Amino acid sequence: MRKVLFALACWATVGLVGARAAVDYKYVTDLSSYGAGLKAGDQVTASVYLQETLSGGSASFINADNGLFGAGVKINRTAGDATFFIIPAATSDFGVDTVITPNLNRRDPTGSFPGTPSGFGSSPTIVDPTPSTATTGGLIVNADITSSGTTKGPLIKAAENGGNKILIGTFNVIVGTQNSTFQVTNYGSTKNTLTQAQHDLDFGTQATNGYNGASAPAGGFFSFTVVGAAIPEPSSMALCGLIATGLGYTGFRRRKTTTEQAAVQA
Repeated sequence: MRKVLFALACWATVGLVGARAAVDYKYVTDLSSYGAGLKAGDQVTASVYLQETLSGGSASFINADNGLFGAGVKINRTAGDATFFIIPAATSDFGVDTVITPNLNRRDPTGSFPGTPSGFGSSPTIVDPTPSTATTGGLIVNADITSSGTTKGPLIKAAENGGNKILIGTFNVIVGTQNSTFQVTNYGSTKNTLTQAQHDLDFGTQATNGYNGASAPAGGFFSFTVVGAAIPEPSSMALCGLIATGLGYTGFRRRKTTTEQAAVQA
């Protein structure tokens, strides 16, 4: 009986370890807060990544599938009044107004992060740069990121957990007068973020494959804040008004005294 119980305990322990062995995907930005100390109307630049988080001794799913074929990301403002800076079609390579600029930088795969997917190919395809509004930005890109060969690609960071952190693009946010919150999500429910082997990294919880897709990341979607410019309190504004009035009156008295003195001397 003891042997049976011991075997069951070992099996349960192994099962727990196996359950912890997972890979999680979510879209994140380089910081969780931007804009502190800036004034309304200023712009801040942020980078958006596909982050692969490994746990329980799991191996990179992207590396195992020889890289990332494509990715789709969306950013929505959920609170506040900060807005996206929309790149006009006249200055955009896409021919339409857009919010997110895809990562087109190239680097040698033997550079700062050897062994990770080498990055975009020489001619990444922009599938869709919409939606593109003051409050919502989106991008679907055929990244064609590979983990082998000598093709140069964009900067790609090795995540702290041993997974990958792939730079998808950058965007600018215009600081408002309120603290604003933006949520970063997958572009759609399926088939926008794919490995080279065509595994769908968007789709929910993939228990059989051992990973959570970007549409249902562990801990929920990533959000970031843009700090609003401080607005003077009514009491401060009133004080400023009194000071301005006082200065105006002082100037008036000074001019009046000077005029009177000149009249007496005449």
